[in-house]
This record gives sequence, C-alpha cells and structure tokens, in this order.
Amino acid sequence: MRNAVLTVVIALSTLAAALAALGSSLPVGIPAVAGSATAAPVAIGAVGSGLLIATAVWSIVRASGIAAAETDQIPRGAGAVLLPGTAEVVDVLAPGARARLLLFVSPGCHACATAIASLDTAEEQLAPFVDVYVIQRLTAGMVDTGSSHSIPASARFALDIGGSLDSALEVGRVAPVGALIGTNGSQAGPLARGSDDVAVLIDSIRALADVTPA
Repeated sequence: MRNAVLTVVIALSTLAAALAALGSSLPVGIPAVAGSATAAPVAIGAVGSGLLIATAVWSIVRASGIAAAETDQIPRGAGAVLLPGTAEVVDVLAPGARARLLLFVSPGCHACATAIASLDTAEEQLAPFVDVYVIQRLTAGMVDTGSSHSIPASARFALDIGGSLDSALEVGRVAPVGALIGTNGSQAGPLARGSDDVAVLIDSIRALADVTPA
C-alpha cells in the first residue's frame, strides 16, 4: 500500500512537470512546477491525494492491529475445568506459581492410553517442573464423568465442560493433544498432536532434570 501511494504521487508529479515543460524553455523541476499556473494544481492535488491515501492506509493498518490483538487474547475464565474428585473448578490458563502440562484425551482412545503411559513413565521427573492435568471433554448427553483411562497418581483428572478450554487452545476433536502452559498462563510452544508428539513434549520437560541444578 505504501509503494502504491508513492507510485501514484510520483506519477502525478511527473505529469505536472511534463505539463509545465510544454511550451517553456525553463528546466523541469519542483520550482518550475510550483510556479506554473497549469501544473501547480495537478502537483498540489497529487500531494494532497497522497496524504489522504496514506492517512487512510495508516488508519486501516492501525485498526487491523488492534482487532488482531483483541482476537489473540483468550477470554478470561476460558481455561476453567472441573476436578470431579473434589468438585473444584480450576482455571488452568490463569497465571500461577507453576507451569502446567495439559493432556487432552477422549474415552476409548488407544493413542491416548499410549500418551498417558508416557506420562506415567516420566511422573517423578515431571513433578518438580509442571502440574499435570489429564483433561477430558464433557459434552451434553454424557453421563459418565469419570476417567476412562488409568492416570498417574500425581496427575489431576479434569473435565472441560462445554469445551471452552478446547476452543481457547484450538485443540480440535482429535486426541491425544498436549499443551504446555507457562506460569503467566500463556501457551508455550505449539500443541503436541498425537502420542508421538506428546512423548517428545514430555521428554523435552524431562531433559530439564539433566540441566537444572538439584
């Protein structure tokens, strides 16, 4: 858009200079254009049009930037999940003292069982760094609110009622999906989709144990 504005201004200014040169022995330039009765209005119009276009473009870009920033913000409370064991509601996207590892699973999902097995193997190494939540979506018509998988003792089983957390992180319907949430409540890195990617995410957190002083 900027280049288009500059091109229009230059083209119209060149046209004004050409008009000023017609029937005149004066050198073509800004002074000659400004002093010409025929070319000056064209030049002034070119500059004025350029300023108007530039102002309009700046306004559009600024409005788009504000709209994008508002769109990127996750609504407050979108990370609220229910812990069936204690009937407690926890916002896993709220800032906190510890990071969180979220694992989204579905009932009867064999790949989810594989991902949970990776959690079970790394349970002791994950504990110092993250709070682990195994999250299952609860939709209308579902009666069973218990976990369909055997989860590690240190992990918390949670229900995403209505799928608000699912929508906030754009998890989608395919499970398992892993998400690392920082202490500021923001998602750290891309989602880990599938049991293999979840295992890689878990291994990356486990690797911290090798580089963090005891």
